[in-house]
Amino acid sequence: MTMNLRFDQRFLAAWMLTLGSASASAQLPHSAVQLLEPEMNSILLTSSTGFGDEMTATQDFVCVRDVVPTATSFTRGITIFERGAGGEWERSQSFSNVDFQVPVDGPLTSEGNLIIGGTSIHDPKVLQRDANGWSVVGSVPNTLAVAGTSGLRKLLLHGDWLVAQSRGVRNPQGQWDQALMMYHRNAAGDFEHVDTIFGRENGVPYGGGGEYSRRFGWSFAFDGDRLLVASAISGHDGTGLGGGAVFIFEEQATGWERTGIIQNPTGPTAPLGEQFGLSMLVEGNRLFIGAPFAGPTSQYRTGRVDVFDREGTEWRFSKSILPSVPWGGTLDQGIFGFSLAYAEDTLFVGSQVGQLPSANGDQHSFGTTYAFRECGGRWHGAPFVTAQQGWGQSAYGHFLAAAGGKVLTSAHQRDMVVAGQLVFSVGAVVSADIALLEDPCDWTYGRSFCGGETQCPCGPGSVADEGCPNSSGTGAKFQMTGYWVESTVQRAEVTGLPPNTICALFYGDRLFNPPPPAATAGAGLLCLQAPALLAISQANGSGAAYFTDEELPHPPPVFGDPGLRPLQVLYRDRGQSACPLGRINTSNALMVPLDDY
Repeated sequence: MTMNLRFDQRFLAAWMLTLGSASASAQLPHSAVQLLEPEMNSILLTSSTGFGDEMTATQDFVCVRDVVPTATSFTRGITIFERGAGGEWERSQSFSNVDFQVPVDGPLTSEGNLIIGGTSIHDPKVLQRDANGWSVVGSVPNTLAVAGTSGLRKLLLHGDWLVAQSRGVRNPQGQWDQALMMYHRNAAGDFEHVDTIFGRENGVPYGGGGEYSRRFGWSFAFDGDRLLVASAISGHDGTGLGGGAVFIFEEQATGWERTGIIQNPTGPTAPLGEQFGLSMLVEGNRLFIGAPFAGPTSQYRTGRVDVFDREGTEWRFSKSILPSVPWGGTLDQGIFGFSLAYAEDTLFVGSQVGQLPSANGDQHSFGTTYAFRECGGRWHGAPFVTAQQGWGQSAYGHFLAAAGGKVLTSAHQRDMVVAGQLVFSVGAVVSADIALLEDPCDWTYGRSFCGGETQCPCGPGSVADEGCPNSSGTGAKFQMTGYWVESTVQRAEVTGLPPNTICALFYGDRLFNPPPPAATAGAGLLCLQAPALLAISQANGSGAAYFTDEELPHPPPVFGDPGLRPLQVLYRDRGQSACPLGRINTSNALMVPLDDY
């Protein structure tokens, strides 16, 4: 298998929020990040709110599940935030159980000036905005609502179509099933039920496993006039249990009929736990499908997002997008791909339980929203919104939405800490400006470390992320920019060398951090354990040397999948009088992920 170096990860979040008792601080200007929370009052200190465990957004409003105070108590409800004059989200209106006259416990969807949902067993409400604000103008008949069902799980509004997924119903044969109710808006503006797609074909359930078709319709998306419906534990061919599949439905004279299947690219042996199709997004001629529990082994499930390109009327698998593995941590059960959103040529991916070391070395589960862009046939990305919380799982990335030049990510389990004590789980939604995202296509690849700025055995300290000073008056700086595509590389270079110096690129099977004293090597630090030679180059008259993809063999990953490698450049500086003759100098080192896609 050919292993390609991937120029698409950074290991530090562009946005790092530190959530405290009831506030948030960021390392960017306040205008960059906004935290939406429930209105706090004393009565809320006795209960979990679940703020943000349902969310929908358009260009100028976001609607989230909330706890709505009443005159004497509080009740579940939804709150609408609208964009203010400064572009920030401002609390607009709330609707509670009292307003709906039924429990507010269901999914939400929106488009234009409509919001639909808020209830599960009962008929979803239709909210419409006019010059006077938002009001309830009707409801959608839940034709499958019967005692003992678990209600509606998801809604999708697409033009005149509304799709509602019911998690547990009886089909016409009396079998327990999952189903999609198809509604169409008539001339009067009302949604009429026109068909039901049950989770089985010819009596055989999608996903097999007995009579109950588990995970059918846990995500769905419109592809023009076609409806793509996932069965996240279906077999590769649509029968039996497996890693998941996506079914294509089209409207026929007799109703909505299955006309095709999009198979899990892992193949027929895809593990049951991958859940390919748990999230799905169509954007133009691209289809993104999340498999948030995929991984090389059952013990190491990082998650992934599969990309499909349109070829005529077919979807062809293109490549997979994987998360970075935080340096010093893991993404075991990271659930990368649990949620998806797209805006401004950027794919946002939710990883609900990602981990990153805290200042004291502990691992905290908090969730991360990644941002990816395609550059030269490759997907480049890194953490964009990362909210860190020391109390439990804050689950940022549970829901994603991109609206109004912002990406919104919810943490329905974000914990509340008062006076150093965990009080309850309150939830929150973080809104970040997409315009402040650096273009991933311009990012320098890999995390620089071991630059020699504090330990230079043969000379004074240097600038951070450079090797110790050499006879040219600088330190050697090793960096990678651009991307590897098959056998074409943009640039891997080391600068700041003495002119015409011979240098060698080494990789290690692990790293020293911090390097032990025995690892010193001339004016710099050898930061690689068991170093092995990759390639040799010679600096030009300006002290710059380059390494091309054709010259570089591709070592296998060693730190899990996609794998990490430390790399470093060594060279001999004959003019450096501070070091004994024959000693070598080193550049900074880079921690680089590798992959095979």
